[in-house]
Amino acid sequence: TPRLELGYFDRQYYIAPPSITHNGFLYKTASMGKPITEKKSREEFSKRWCVLDNGLLSYYESDRNSTPNGTIEMREVVCLSINSPAAHGTLYIQAERKLDFIGWNSLIQRAAASAGNTLSEQQLTDEDIPVIVDRCIAYVTQYGLTSEGIYRKSGQKSKTTSLLEMFLKDARSVRLREGEHQVDDVSNTLKRLFRESIGESVFTDQVYQDWLHASMIPEEKQKILQYQKLFMCLPKVNRATLKALINHLYCVQRLSDKNQMTVHNLAIVFGPTLFQMDGQDNKAGRVVEDLINHFIDLFNVDEQQIKKQLDEIVSIIKLRDACLVQSSQNAGDFICTVYLEEKKPECELSLKVPAAMTAQELTEEILYLRKLITKEKDNWCCFEVIERDEMGQFQPFA
Repeated sequence: TPRLELGYFDRQYYIAPPSITHNGFLYKTASMGKPITEKKSREEFSKRWCVLDNGLLSYYESDRNSTPNGTIEMREVVCLSINSPAAHGTLYIQAERKLDFIGWNSLIQRAAASAGNTLSEQQLTDEDIPVIVDRCIAYVTQYGLTSEGIYRKSGQKSKTTSLLEMFLKDARSVRLREGEHQVDDVSNTLKRLFRESIGESVFTDQVYQDWLHASMIPEEKQKILQYQKLFMCLPKVNRATLKALINHLYCVQRLSDKNQMTVHNLAIVFGPTLFQMDGQDNKAGRVVEDLINHFIDLFNVDEQQIKKQLDEIVSIIKLRDACLVQSSQNAGDFICTVYLEEKKPECELSLKVPAAMTAQELTEEILYLRKLITKEKDNWCCFEVIERDEMGQFQPFA
């Protein structure tokens, strides 16, 4: 609520409602015209009254206003450093004192990490897919598409429980690594998310029965049209999540000669999982089977796009097969020497760098291998040097 008008020399008080996590003045600027690493002048910042409440950051023209100028969902925060999000623009904030900013930074990170029991309350990617779903799918795609019985096997319960808890606590902080995480543990974590961790099925409590009834429509074209109508009735995050998952399962069944997971086998697993049912009603499996079989038509997918995706998967498999044969350097990878902070022998670390590794991933790997715990105010970056220091370039990550 706005404060009462106060005299110039009066002490000013702001009584925050109990539900507010934090409030105070911050300076903000939204700028797409300058690189994110370029320092902003003080004139480019505007003083705003900010309120962090239940995962929503609202900023007001002043502490007297009751209507916010804008709001930001903390679950959509990708980073709080100079590592720029690829979309949605960038909001720069600063505080009057360093201590104030550290407090805001900590609270925003905490709010961004907290997740509810619905898909939309999870940390999301730019495509509105929960980070946990995106990373599990990516890991299985890279390491598990030829694994026999993928998604049918359950993995170790203790490991999947631990991994699921980590994802639900702060999905963006979880890094899945080959050797540390088994494919079956990751795949079971994904299944348990849909079956146990969200309050309602991806099909929602309002229309899930309609999906089951649609599976009984005898005429295929009418059935697909009904599925499409029901799909458009789902919330945005549910639509993005369901499409990403069915896309993934479509790719899995295309390799059924290796993994033994046909469309029918996948439907047996994911029918009860996605509908959060006990498996007694076979209509749930029939829906999933229909979605996979008619994936291209139902989701209006470009056939060239799916062909490109499948070609990339084949390339990944060939690369992994080559890695198993080669006892030395992996195809496409190279050995890189990295110095941590100083170019001294004791700071040197050599590691295998995949061709697709980003500067951010390399930095995180180095810090992980050195067992360094980063603090909130720490900034790390990569600098690439080639041919005896003859050429170098900054790799934008902090």
